[in-house]
Amino acid sequence: MSNDTGHWRWSANPLWENYSSLCQEAYLATQGHNLFIRNHHLKAALYFGIGSIESFLNETMRREMTSCGATEDEIYNALRKPGFAEKLKKWPARLAKQDVSISTDFKELVTYYQDIRNEITHPKRKDHSLYKELDEIKIEEFPALVAEFIIKVIESRKEIFQYWLLGWNQLGMNGDFTYAFLSNNYEFVKLLRIFGYDIPQDATYDEGWQRANMCTFEHYKDLLAILPKDHCQYETSRFPAMPRFCQKWWDEEHIRTCGKR
Repeated sequence: MSNDTGHWRWSANPLWENYSSLCQEAYLATQGHNLFIRNHHLKAALYFGIGSIESFLNETMRREMTSCGATEDEIYNALRKPGFAEKLKKWPARLAKQDVSISTDFKELVTYYQDIRNEITHPKRKDHSLYKELDEIKIEEFPALVAEFIIKVIESRKEIFQYWLLGWNQLGMNGDFTYAFLSNNYEFVKLLRIFGYDIPQDATYDEGWQRANMCTFEHYKDLLAILPKDHCQYETSRFPAMPRFCQKWWDEEHIRTCGKR
């Protein structure tokens, strides 16, 4: 949809797309059966991980400046001019209006990953030392680190985090059972009830439940702990085309089997 305010699409969000792709690529990097394939997915995970952090910071700063009456030119310049390292260092406290408990180790690690990503994009070294550094990256830990950073800023702002930071996505847009799309926390609360967790019926569309259970990093860890590891949302014969949530939503073979009882 295009109008005088811009071009818009349903189920499009850079932060969600980057974080989802980070989860996918980090997993696939651990499954590569040779070094070339592993490095392919590992490099992609670095791109999407850094992109997730900057997308979050930019998106949140845009909302903050819009609420304060800033013009589009002011917002655009504020997002464009600072480098990633400056945003990572200064913006969390600015957005939260207080100090945020982001460890120095995290900032140093992400800055290091950003340096590696830059070397991948603009190679300048005389040797192959980049590949030694790639060998040493524990990329499977990166999604959780990115989620922790995002949620700690959200927690400081007293906002609600989105379900997809748990790594799950909803599938089934336009009848395509492999098509992941951007859903909402209300549908995710329904999923938790389907999985058997004691959630009041009126909490499905009640933001109060989300504020009590989806606002802090401790809430995030609690939800991760109760989500099943051995199966996804089951298909229902009554509504075979109904969208459902999946934890390995990029794997078509997994999608075909994970919903079977």
